[in-house]
Amino acid sequence: MKDMSVEITPFSINDLDSVADLFYRHGSERFSYVADIQLFKVFSSLNNWKAFLAKISGEIVGCIQALKYMFNNGWIGGLLVDKQHRRLGIGKKLLLKAMDFLGSEYIHIFVEPENIIARSLYEKAGFRLTYRRVDFLPHEELIKGWETISCEVSPKISFNNLSGALGFKERQGVVQLGYYPVKIDSKVFDRLMEMNKILNYGRVIGVIENSYICPSNGYEFHFNDYILDKIPLPRKQRIVEVNPFYMEPNIQDFIRLLQAIYTTTKATIIIRTYEQDPIVKKLESMGKLQLGALIMQFSRES
Repeated sequence: MKDMSVEITPFSINDLDSVADLFYRHGSERFSYVADIQLFKVFSSLNNWKAFLAKISGEIVGCIQALKYMFNNGWIGGLLVDKQHRRLGIGKKLLLKAMDFLGSEYIHIFVEPENIIARSLYEKAGFRLTYRRVDFLPHEELIKGWETISCEVSPKISFNNLSGALGFKERQGVVQLGYYPVKIDSKVFDRLMEMNKILNYGRVIGVIENSYICPSNGYEFHFNDYILDKIPLPRKQRIVEVNPFYMEPNIQDFIRLLQAIYTTTKATIIIRTYEQDPIVKKLESMGKLQLGALIMQFSRES
């Protein structure tokens, strides 16, 4: 009888072809993403990243990757188990191994709303739904045509202002910085203020990040300097990510905040927000809106 015991081992770059083959074999499945192969390749030189493989009799039947990210946050992705070896607890073993490696206070996972099996696995491991991601790329005419204005960090903005603003509770304090999620608490807020990454105009607050669109083998990824300082990747285009929060949902203040950021940076602006964002819903016709995956969070506090 064939030995069906599962061994979880660290990934090495020599395993890349085998991992790629695993993804290609399942490329037609709805929740299998061949683009993840590039992340295994790109991130393999990072000290704060690790991937793990599930093997049966030396054959790779599953994989997962984990990234230690900013401010004691972590991200897990690329979970895939061979369809012939599912329902054996392999996904759970890989997930727990990745979580153990991270040891982060907060760990995040992206999952499609319809991926019920994966959501159930994550929930059993302690992950909870935060919100569904929305990316909004405003048309240029929305952020141009206003008079040139300045936008400065306001000394009047406090963590209580942010945590009490519309959108903070709805996102459970999670923003996207360099695409990946980060939980904002009072300590992270203070660090972001020091880094000039919290701006406001009127009654609207923006948590921002400078990032880049980076091409890799036909795919495009969004990375910030936290990643790009550690790995050499071409930078195709600069973008500014804006996570908006509203002390009052004022459309004019929102637009003027975007205008101020554009005036300073001349970069493409991407709004990172949540599905029920009241301002973005009203401005939907004035930009390109894309619904993303759910963000699920594991907290060691809970």
